[in-house]
Amino acid sequence: MKDLKSNHVYLYGVDHSPWVQGVWYTLMYLGYEVRLSCVPPSASWVKNNGITFPVAVFNGERRISDSFKIYEYLSKHHQNLPFSTSFKESQVKLEKLFLIYSPQRGAKGKNLKFFLGWMKMRERPSSIKGAFFRGIIFLYYFFLIKLSLIFVSSKKNEVHIKDSLKKNLSFWDTKLENSKWISGDKIGFLDFSLFGHMECIASGPTDEFMPIVRDFKNINSWLKKMLEINKEVPPLYSKRLFDHGPYAERDRKNEMIFILGFIFGVAFFPLTIILILYLFSIRTRGHHHSGAKLKGLKK
Repeated sequence: MKDLKSNHVYLYGVDHSPWVQGVWYTLMYLGYEVRLSCVPPSASWVKNNGITFPVAVFNGERRISDSFKIYEYLSKHHQNLPFSTSFKESQVKLEKLFLIYSPQRGAKGKNLKFFLGWMKMRERPSSIKGAFFRGIIFLYYFFLIKLSLIFVSSKKNEVHIKDSLKKNLSFWDTKLENSKWISGDKIGFLDFSLFGHMECIASGPTDEFMPIVRDFKNINSWLKKMLEINKEVPPLYSKRLFDHGPYAERDRKNEMIFILGFIFGVAFFPLTIILILYLFSIRTRGHHHSGAKLKGLKK
């Protein structure tokens, strides 16, 4: 039973991040009033933690970073939503899934598509400040994804990447052979977490992987149930796996403000680069970023 002081949650992140999306849909399913924004919780937070997301701020005071820690926190207040005992194992699988497809969002020939994807993202509710800030932090994530292409997938060709994706999705498809949900007989946190990745894959820059997802019968049946449960909650990019429609509503004003933020970051490029390098250094020291769990297993 929920015993939090308030129903309001500030969720820091963007709606193309699978980790943010998983938390976003979970919170909305549980009945919270959620404000999604790419403006970090505070300047001091950025100084100490960088700009990695998601971060959920409960009651205006309790800050929790890392989607899995957010799920763990929520599980104490919502015992009707199963928190799997094999969650850590599943977290590793999800991080491996992310590192298979995510770097390809910024692969060769996709710079414009990646930019347009960020431009069409939305804060919820719409925010001028959020759109402007998103235009600036786009530069950070652009360079981050280019680095990931060098260090994570530089030795992997297209066939290898698609085979790895099929192998990972097969793990989740097998889980659904004898159960309705990833979490078992009832929908749980793992369902929302995997749903976040389906949303990311279908958000635009990685459309080449959508036919692979469509090949998994159990995942598709589960995905239709997830879409039905969340049918009133945007953005629902994964609907494109079934209807091949547009992946985002257009908001010209929001897009223009994003472009202004991007121009601002480029105009002060020397300072922007220094800031990006500083944020990279914070990221490498932290534990709440994609791949951190895998790095820990290697030690």
